[in-house]
Amino acid sequence: MVRRIAGVVLALSAVACGGPVEETLVPELRVLAAIPDVPEAAPGEGLGVQVTAIDPDDAGYDALVWLCTPTGPPGAPCLEATSGTTDGWTARVDETGRAEGLTVPAALAGVLSDEVPEVQTTVWVLTCAPGLCPLIDRAAAATDADSGWDQLVTDLSDPAAHARELPLEGVALTRRSLVVSMRSEDARNQHPRFTRTPDAVQRVAVGGEVTLDFDVEDDETVDVYGYTTLGGFDASFVTVSDLGYADPTWIVGEDAESGQRAELVVIASDGRGGEVLWRGSGEVE
Repeated sequence: MVRRIAGVVLALSAVACGGPVEETLVPELRVLAAIPDVPEAAPGEGLGVQVTAIDPDDAGYDALVWLCTPTGPPGAPCLEATSGTTDGWTARVDETGRAEGLTVPAALAGVLSDEVPEVQTTVWVLTCAPGLCPLIDRAAAATDADSGWDQLVTDLSDPAAHARELPLEGVALTRRSLVVSMRSEDARNQHPRFTRTPDAVQRVAVGGEVTLDFDVEDDETVDVYGYTTLGGFDASFVTVSDLGYADPTWIVGEDAESGQRAELVVIASDGRGGEVLWRGSGEVE
């Protein structure tokens, strides 16, 4: 089972009993983070999103990011659809994981007030093995004049329903929240900061473990989550101490083999949309 805080998929288990937590192992294509340039944006503001996915089979994938501000019950059209175009609403993810050119709906300014200081919109990410999700190509090519426009709006407004029609393997649908407010930039929430990171490559013996030491700066309570393609982490998350220190531990396991390599991803989240990510690799000696 998993839960989601600020858009990051997080494991429910807190601590492993002498071994790695199963939910920290990523055995198949999965989006681990979709981090906007800012965790809190203003109406009409443009932004990009950095998507981090693990693809253990190295088969490649296509990915689409879009904003969806609900206008009613589940399935109601996204507010963004009223623009009549996918420009600023959807963005394809490039080879670096970036999705550019998204725009927070300017109409949200009319919703915000002293009584309603902030609202949330949703950032969706659909990641698919090549050729599995025609929706990605349809969104890139769509205009309001297309005969398929109404169906595209339906699919993007209720992606969970659309995903039920897709294959179980090779498809990952992820969502996170983005706070929208009229607060000044210096009053908005900011992403946490890693002030020190481990070496890019972690080396460990068969059956061994290595602790990754992080210093994290933030004004909020921050939890740190680790994910890997080999073995697992000793806990689903660790909370940054009062001294700004966190030390997730990667455990390789006795069934690892010398020469195996692993991807490692560590994410710090403040639970309010602020996130920062470190990505490295591990090698079994």
